[in-house]
Amino acid sequence: MAIAKVNVTASSNEDLKIDRHDLEEEWLKQPVLFHKWAVENTNCYRQVEILKRKLEIARAEADERARQSLGGAEERITETKVLRLVNTDSQVMRVQDDLSLANAVMADAAAMRDALGHKKTSLEFLTRLQLSDWNAEPRIPVRDREVPNDRTRNALVDGLNPHSPTVPRKVGG
Repeated sequence: MAIAKVNVTASSNEDLKIDRHDLEEEWLKQPVLFHKWAVENTNCYRQVEILKRKLEIARAEADERARQSLGGAEERITETKVLRLVNTDSQVMRVQDDLSLANAVMADAAAMRDALGHKKTSLEFLTRLQLSDWNAEPRIPVRDREVPNDRTRNALVDGLNPHSPTVPRKVGG
């Protein structure tokens, strides 16, 4: 069975990028991308299940062939000998290789699906930041902009005035 290897690195780089200047478009793409990778993960899971059944069949056929080949021998048939022949059967090994590859592809697709969940969280936070004008000038509440009383105001003004009597003077200058 031919396993369709999902090229996670090439397509995921593009699918996971976030254009901060076009968050609306990113939000529109997000469900489509998530669905794409969820379907890919499901297809991979289906492939793995099919290969598991094929492996069971291949093992059973190899077991039958091993018992028939050992049946004519004068030696006693042991489970160890049968298992060794089953595990070294070319058809069993081929299906095991396919199953291993299918599991790797399924793991890649699942990781990509999970990464898109993280992208969604990032989009949520970036949207909140954009809505709260995170690139704007800092906001100072009105109560903090006003000087609380005349004494503080005078101290601030005197501190800026070099001829003010409250400003410390250099001795001997």
